[in-house]
Amino acid sequence: MKKGMKNILVVLLIGLISVPATAMISNPLTSQNFSTPSTTQQSNSWLQETQVFDMLALPPNRLKTFHVTVNGLWNGFFVEGENLSGPFEFGKYLESFYSGNVYESDAAFVQAQHQQGLLVPGTILTTQGHPALQGDLIEDFACRSADGQMATWDLNAGSYFMCAQNPDIIDWMIGQGKKAIDAGADMITLDEIEGNGLVGILQYVSTFIESNEPGFCPNCLEGFRAYLGDHFTSSELSTLFDISDLSTYEFLPRIAATMNLSYFQRIQTDPLMKEYFTFQEEGTFDAKKRLITELRTYSTSQGKNIIISANSFALGTSQTGDYLIQGLQYSSLLDFFSFENKYTALSDQSFPSLPRSKWVAWEKLARAATNAPGVILVDSAAMGKLWQQPFSVKKIRNYLAVHCAEAYANQGAFVNWFIKPFDQTYRWGGCAKIYDFVLRNRQLYDASSSIDTSTAVVYFFGKGMQNNTGNYLGLCQILAESNIPYDVIFDGDGQYLNTTLTLQNLSKYHMILVPSVVDITTQQKTLVKEFVASGGTAVVFDPEELGFPANEGPYNYGNGTFYFMLQDIPALYYQTYTDSYRTSFLDAIDSSIEEHLKIKNSNRKIVGYPYYQPGEKRHILHLINYDCGALFDIIWPKSNIQIQMKLLLPSVSSVTVISPDFSEKQNIPFTITDGLIEFIVPTLRLYDVVVIQE
Repeated sequence: MKKGMKNILVVLLIGLISVPATAMISNPLTSQNFSTPSTTQQSNSWLQETQVFDMLALPPNRLKTFHVTVNGLWNGFFVEGENLSGPFEFGKYLESFYSGNVYESDAAFVQAQHQQGLLVPGTILTTQGHPALQGDLIEDFACRSADGQMATWDLNAGSYFMCAQNPDIIDWMIGQGKKAIDAGADMITLDEIEGNGLVGILQYVSTFIESNEPGFCPNCLEGFRAYLGDHFTSSELSTLFDISDLSTYEFLPRIAATMNLSYFQRIQTDPLMKEYFTFQEEGTFDAKKRLITELRTYSTSQGKNIIISANSFALGTSQTGDYLIQGLQYSSLLDFFSFENKYTALSDQSFPSLPRSKWVAWEKLARAATNAPGVILVDSAAMGKLWQQPFSVKKIRNYLAVHCAEAYANQGAFVNWFIKPFDQTYRWGGCAKIYDFVLRNRQLYDASSSIDTSTAVVYFFGKGMQNNTGNYLGLCQILAESNIPYDVIFDGDGQYLNTTLTLQNLSKYHMILVPSVVDITTQQKTLVKEFVASGGTAVVFDPEELGFPANEGPYNYGNGTFYFMLQDIPALYYQTYTDSYRTSFLDAIDSSIEEHLKIKNSNRKIVGYPYYQPGEKRHILHLINYDCGALFDIIWPKSNIQIQMKLLLPSVSSVTVISPDFSEKQNIPFTITDGLIEFIVPTLRLYDVVVIQE
């Protein structure tokens, strides 16, 4: 969780916990009544099914209100002043307070949730530490600032930055994970998986705010010394970094001297800093890989199959001072991402206005990276600010519901953040309607559904892509708002993630859009060229990286065409939301776009997400109305929406509209001409689903 959230929760708990827990709760549920779930209960098939997640474990009455199926992604946070330590303690504590139940063990808590038909996460904080969690060991586990103080994570909450370079804290995390597995958890959430990958940005931020920066503990400094010794000769150390004697060199003052600089300024000023950041990133990856691998091995030894997710803010697409918040490199180790998000072009706003603040780019990227639903939630800093505002001041019910509908329309899930007493049920009421709707119509959200499209955005994970995420985010927004269906294809960097993409994987597409080909592998460069040579079209923004001249426009290559763009129009669109950038981009590639969906007068406010379910012999079209006023949270309904879709079915028997916004399904007339079906959707308030059945 992001810094700033914890103090709100401390206030919450102080307000609630004014009397001993034993005086507040009754109806004890003892561990002897329960056994751990069987292996069949621990099957991972549920992950590909539609689920409703809440952030904090809720009692039975609230579970029914919000139709929760996965109870408490953040169950393992610490409880201030209570010295509660465990992968379920926070969720267990709150659930007990509101339900009146006492759980004498983790297994009792988990089994009680299972008896209600719920899936139960355990949580491990992998970067943030607190005396309530680690006790006296906090001194050993915490990283240190340049002046030797424990590095802070959240000063107000009394939490500290745990050093991933320290093998002892990883052992502690493994112990927490084993507790969760032994108790019967269905999944484990790893919070803030980035760990020491955040050292650079936290050092930079510490020069502007009151905070003790990490990166100077013995594990960091001596580990860096060993890293340099493994990667460079004595001669190279002297020539490249002016280090004459590695064994006695004092790194601390040199690293601390440049903390006030942005990333690129810092590595240009002192090339040693690039190696320092690489050491932190690679060391953290190895540490978290050990954590995940050992938990999977232990789970298997116990006859279970644990699901593991991780929180990485905005999937690592956010940058402050040019420092990257890493996360996607863990994709192959995880089952899915459950992550905080924000429309990062407007990072200074807690809730950026609609229709601009679409999250489709992140939802599609999360699924592409893991082949599993992207479970997305409002970032904790924004929620913390929201809870401080009177309910009458900040109306956000429809805003949240739009994002909820969007997540499920993109084969993901939207997490419920309801926390009593800060939230009224009303605020999450729009989401509750959608949760109920998607669970009653789960078959329409089948994970095997395919997008009928000949267009794909290819995300080559690597330094080049990470430094140009604005292009990817802008491309996705342009395509979505222009109602051009598309897939996102994710491929690794050859270091953290394998490169697995083949020409056959791309064979179904007529056009690929590649946000960055900077620093991609030779194999990936060859693949892009082969795709075009075999008859495809590729939109590329860095032609010289592929060995072509830096000339704007179409370039014939083999049987296909490159379209080279030297101006990063998608990034400009994402940063400004100026519609002329979107239209100029579409004009440039117009001849290469194969139309699969047309929605008349959508005006960036109506977006359709179409799928094809061949087994069920039907098309599914999700329609979302993003026209939600920022001031009063008003949805402006649309009517008589004219739609044309490419048809894959040989014939159609019916076109039906269903919605959480009305109770009766609507059968609407349609016409079919030359493989295109046309129909008019009578009304769209917030979210409709159109079912086209053979």
